[in-house]
Amino acid sequence: MLRPVRPSLNFWYYLGIISSPSWVFSFLAMDFVKKRTGLVAVLLILTLVVSGFIGNFVLSKLYFWLRRNPETEHFFYSYERAGKTTGCVLVLFGNIGLYYYSEKSVACMLTFLFLAVYCLSTLFCIQPYTDFGVLEFLLSASMNQALSLLGIRSYWSWLVIIACIGIGGYDLLNLELSLSNSLTFGYGFFIML
Repeated sequence: MLRPVRPSLNFWYYLGIISSPSWVFSFLAMDFVKKRTGLVAVLLILTLVVSGFIGNFVLSKLYFWLRRNPETEHFFYSYERAGKTTGCVLVLFGNIGLYYYSEKSVACMLTFLFLAVYCLSTLFCIQPYTDFGVLEFLLSASMNQALSLLGIRSYWSWLVIIACIGIGGYDLLNLELSLSNSLTFGYGFFIML
């Protein structure tokens, strides 16, 4: 059963569909995409466009299927503890890998931030029990890029940090709202802790 979220489920669905091209455009502005040869660049762009369409198609199918079948259990029900463990490992080792192997550019920072918005709207639409730490990884990667690129004294860095805190805080706020509206989910969640 889909829990209520603010402002509405339809809002998050349409935000996810509309925001999906934003991360593709910021990804295409990265240097390692621009420096590829013609054929590789065309294949990379084609892969991004196809994966964007497939992602939106799957999101639409799952969202409308969950709206038609409200008694369905949420995804990844038996992976709650594994989701927490995987999330911690992803955030830790993912940020270490990003520090050494990623491009330091504004386009890379915006790609992670736009992917976080897309991930948040997708999480609100299909409402799985765990996201395996993907949202936290994207937010921390965006903050990592902002701090390594712009420094702590730049107001652009603080703008990115505030946006990341806002996205993460809104996720927690809606989680608390859904816990108060659904006693059985809330009881299972607190037993898990």
